[in-house]
Amino acid sequence: VVTDPADEVSTLQCFSDAVSPTPPTMKDACGRTIEAVLNANNPETVMHNNGEGSVTYNYTYTDCANHTYPWKFTYTVRPEDFTPIADQDSTVHCQQDVKSPVEPVIKVCGNNITLTRDSIVDPQKHCGETVYYYSYTVNDTAYNWKYTWHIDQFNFTLPQAVDSTVHCVNDAVASAITLPTVKDSCGNTLSPGALTIDT
Repeated sequence: VVTDPADEVSTLQCFSDAVSPTPPTMKDACGRTIEAVLNANNPETVMHNNGEGSVTYNYTYTDCANHTYPWKFTYTVRPEDFTPIADQDSTVHCQQDVKSPVEPVIKVCGNNITLTRDSIVDPQKHCGETVYYYSYTVNDTAYNWKYTWHIDQFNFTLPQAVDSTVHCVNDAVASAITLPTVKDSCGNTLSPGALTIDT
């Protein structure tokens, strides 16, 4: 005559937290302890794409008359809500200072989540933004992350004004003017704007 222990359950957030349980003590009518033996092919793990599932440990008690009594312990896995990684940005003064950003380390239940670079959007000119777009998946849900480089060229120095004297208005022609070479702080040669004449 024995009392078969009831099955037990527990809830976890990560599959990696599931450990072998301690089976309850089982005794026969004479007070002798009956040992629990872990069944083969244990634990039984059921994992769904959304991160939920279960981990079950199955044991068997066998008395002296070779009667068997099954017992199991089931972990129900329900992951906590995931908070997406916030976007990041930086400011540089030259396009050539833009480089691949350091990808954030994302861990879920101790496992590293891989980010996939989807695209890079560069500015049409030297000023503007270069944006790196990434995507990643956690528990069957897709997320996006981006890193923005703001390109702000400064320390621009205007060339000094130049003049000369002629004796006739007809001699004041644009072809006689040699435009200075003007570069921005990153060494890019800038093109002059439209010519205006004040007579």
